[in-house]
Amino acid sequence: SNAVQDYYPSAPSGWTHGSIAPQYTINDLVCSFGAVFVIGIIFLCFDIRARDVRNNFSEVIDSMPANNLEVTVGRMVGILLLVLIPMMIFLGGITFYEVLAHYLELSYRYGLLTVASAWGSIVETMIFLLLFGSLVAFLAVLLRNRLLVALVSLGLLFGLVELSDQPFLQLEQASIHSDIVSESLSAVSLVIQLAMLLLSVAFIAFASSILPRTQPQRQLIGVGGGICLLAGILSITGVMASNDKSNSLRQEWRTAHSSQDFKAFPDIQHLEGSKKLWPNDKLKFDLTLTALTPVSNPTDSVVFSLNPGYSIENVYIDGKELDLDLEEYTFEQGLLKVSAPKWTDDEHQLRIEAQGTPDERFAYLDEARELSLEYPYKSFYIVEVPSTLRIYGGGWRMDSVLQPPRMMLVRETTFPTARFETVVGEQDLGWEVSETFARNMVVSYFTNDLQGGSPHADISRNFVNHQSSPAGPLGVVAPR
Repeated sequence: SNAVQDYYPSAPSGWTHGSIAPQYTINDLVCSFGAVFVIGIIFLCFDIRARDVRNNFSEVIDSMPANNLEVTVGRMVGILLLVLIPMMIFLGGITFYEVLAHYLELSYRYGLLTVASAWGSIVETMIFLLLFGSLVAFLAVLLRNRLLVALVSLGLLFGLVELSDQPFLQLEQASIHSDIVSESLSAVSLVIQLAMLLLSVAFIAFASSILPRTQPQRQLIGVGGGICLLAGILSITGVMASNDKSNSLRQEWRTAHSSQDFKAFPDIQHLEGSKKLWPNDKLKFDLTLTALTPVSNPTDSVVFSLNPGYSIENVYIDGKELDLDLEEYTFEQGLLKVSAPKWTDDEHQLRIEAQGTPDERFAYLDEARELSLEYPYKSFYIVEVPSTLRIYGGGWRMDSVLQPPRMMLVRETTFPTARFETVVGEQDLGWEVSETFARNMVVSYFTNDLQGGSPHADISRNFVNHQSSPAGPLGVVAPR
């Protein structure tokens, strides 16, 4: 049995773990391989001019009819091709292995879609290499000292790596691939890539303008580089401003929700209705909520939370339509407030018709409120979710979001793709895997899951946490 235990699939016992299926590690592999090229391009560009002088080749270059810009661009293209060739060989090797593993039915495979996504990352990788290579080339022509250029370039590389961790820059993409949802190309990503191209052109132009060659258009090239540099900086600044605006909007929502009196929220007993989904467009729903009227409500309205990306078309209470113009209800900052005088009975049915696209920035507000819900379901669903889904909510608890009522959400990188077949496959080699052994192995797997995907936590939350919540005045917790 010791031989079998070496193949134990292990649960995510921390933020990262090395036992996930191969298809979810390909991006890390490509990034690590790309990091080698980034360091390599420093030593390919740091003596771009000194190399010609040292090899007595500078006079030949200077006597060529090509202008400074053509010489610099030619050098950069040559260096990038030198880097691109081994990169293509590397990806070609992975592709060959994947095709071979497919026909030989090997257990360790990346998946054709995963390999295809790795090929798709070449463009972004080359843009980054062009940016950093052109920067190093500019420093080489400006400083004219190889050691100084190498030290400054390595320092800038360290700073750029630190900067890539910032959410607004999005240079460091999610390192885990998802087979469930496709990775959409965002406008922010396009702007960042365009800005990197503009900065690359600027550095190439600056390097061309200060090359020690006689050329009448040197000043014009420098002006063009300055324009590209300004455009690139403005593009990145615009992305930063957009990110700040998004954070400010989230803070406004958070403040608005945390300022509401918890006694104004009703006790929702039941929810039913219909919804229509147009992929990549909008969602339209018609929902009816059965809710108990809040007791001792000190405000003039009953409050519900709804994503601000929706546009409410109609609101009804017990079949009677409410008038927005008469302020019988309002919808601002994700808060649907229905006039308290409309809640005359102990229980009412609130019907909402709305459509729109949910604003993803509204999720995971740090001051999310928990409502005491009666557990009305007779079934329990296990749903596989994308690896890119955020699994922890906000607030001081940083609680898991993988246990909504009636469901257990399981990330695709954990149990669904855990390699239990390697254990069962040992039976073919003479090792007997009993049912008890297999069951204990699965139980042990979930016991070590520290990323919030354990069924032990899911089931207990559905039977306890989702049916009760703490409440009390002035922040004092008391049983409800």
